[in-house]
Amino acid sequence: MDVRIVTATNQDLTQLVRDKRFREDLFYRLNVITITTPPLRDRREDIPVLAQHFLRLSRPRTTASSTASPTGP
Repeated sequence: MDVRIVTATNQDLTQLVRDKRFREDLFYRLNVITITTPPLRDRREDIPVLAQHFLRLSRPRTTASSTASPTGP
């Protein structure tokens, strides 16, 4: 069985492992690739781009089969 798990946190897991508040074995199993991104509050220029992207995703999609016909069904 091939399993991939994607996780995210705003906590410093390395420090939590040192403090014995996060399991070391689990940390090393999950910590294969680390991608660190700055918080959105530090990237204000990204907000309009992200807003447009999610607005486009939330628009209802219309297709020929889902449009109303003036003559009825």
